[in-house]
Amino acid sequence: MVGHLVEQLPLVISPPLSSSHEFAAAADVIRTLHAAGYDAYLIGGCVRDMVLGLIPKDFDIVTSAKPEETQALFPRSLRLGAQFGVITVLANGLSFDVATFRREGNYEDGRRPSWVEYADLEADVRRRDFTINGMAFDLSRSSVIDLCGGLTDLRKGIIRTIGDPAERFGEDALRVIRAVRFAARFGFSLEETTRLALMSAAPSLGRIARERIWQELEFMMTAEHREVAFRLLAELGLLPHVFGPDVVRSSETIVRTSARLEALASDASIVLVLACVLADGVARAAPNESADRVVEPYDEEAASRAEAVLASLRAPRSVVDGVGALIARRMVWAAQNSLREGRIAQLVRNDRTGALVSFWAADAASFGLADAVSRIRDIADRIIAEGKAHGGKSSMPVNGTVLAEAGVPRDATMGELLAEAERLWLEGKLETEADVRRWLADAVRSADASPCPGNSKPQA
Repeated sequence: MVGHLVEQLPLVISPPLSSSHEFAAAADVIRTLHAAGYDAYLIGGCVRDMVLGLIPKDFDIVTSAKPEETQALFPRSLRLGAQFGVITVLANGLSFDVATFRREGNYEDGRRPSWVEYADLEADVRRRDFTINGMAFDLSRSSVIDLCGGLTDLRKGIIRTIGDPAERFGEDALRVIRAVRFAARFGFSLEETTRLALMSAAPSLGRIARERIWQELEFMMTAEHREVAFRLLAELGLLPHVFGPDVVRSSETIVRTSARLEALASDASIVLVLACVLADGVARAAPNESADRVVEPYDEEAASRAEAVLASLRAPRSVVDGVGALIARRMVWAAQNSLREGRIAQLVRNDRTGALVSFWAADAASFGLADAVSRIRDIADRIIAEGKAHGGKSSMPVNGTVLAEAGVPRDATMGELLAEAERLWLEGKLETEADVRRWLADAVRSADASPCPGNSKPQA
């Protein structure tokens, strides 16, 4: 039963939505509930996206059917959220959360209600976060049911909580970050009372499980408007609550971080994006302040701090390690004139993130030095064209077996020689068997005094 209707909007379902397998499967679930005499609607973000002409990724359903009644209609279902009135229905190879209309008690743990009681559609809408996420879609009438002013706020481009914003953020502080994500994604502004309540609620993020913050952060930072999201996090004072108080931020580094994010391709990996976000916050010095003092440009301290930040967010190990690897090598682009071509090529070849050159380019751009990486790009392009990049078809003509047969002991000396051989090969100076024989003769003669010919100090 529809309660105090604010607005009802006819919505024609046309391709590509009408031909969507996900929409068709969700519609089948709703029709089954209707046929059994129950009310049922699409609800939340999927309706918002439908109104905006977008294709929803997920379809949530609400119904007057009790959990046990829903499960009786759909034998292939799961009771994972049954205590909160939610049954996961498996249909047409997909899964749908089908929730009974409900109202909720206080959120004592900042995430889950202390009690749930079954109610009607209006009560169910009133417990939700933002007006743009509070609309329902009546499939039988092909119309949007708006009980909270969501359609008006969509037209105005506003993020507004349903009801008292302090209460909504108090129920679940993660809504603080969700508000930023939605504002950035749609280019909307925060309604003033919502914005003020959001800023007041920011410290409550400390009560939220860090993995939940990570999930929102990943959604936000892999989206097209990640730079807008970052600026909002900064403007609203949320950065310390997301990344921790030890990540130093100043107005200068915030501007530079925004510039790095703007320089990225839209499909940049989460590893690359987060390296750009954390680079200044975990560093003790910027590249242009220390490049002239760099011998081997590794900043392991900054890398360790970045890894600690991401580990605290429960980021996947691959992301933690990848971001650390990029930040450790950040100084290279600024110190490249002191590095031989083979060393730069070696760093590029051994980059397992696939993002190192892009990271250097974005960082250089943030200092207004976009052309500073042209030499690095030329080197990277050359070794790719020659098949010498990671995964390429060309292989180095020297390995441990060759060195052992030449009498080199299997100790640190061998590792240093292999590293030097890789640099020479990447420079095009160690290609043929004759090249290898000449180099090995020199290398073995000078192994005791200087393991890497032509270098006073081996470069690892």
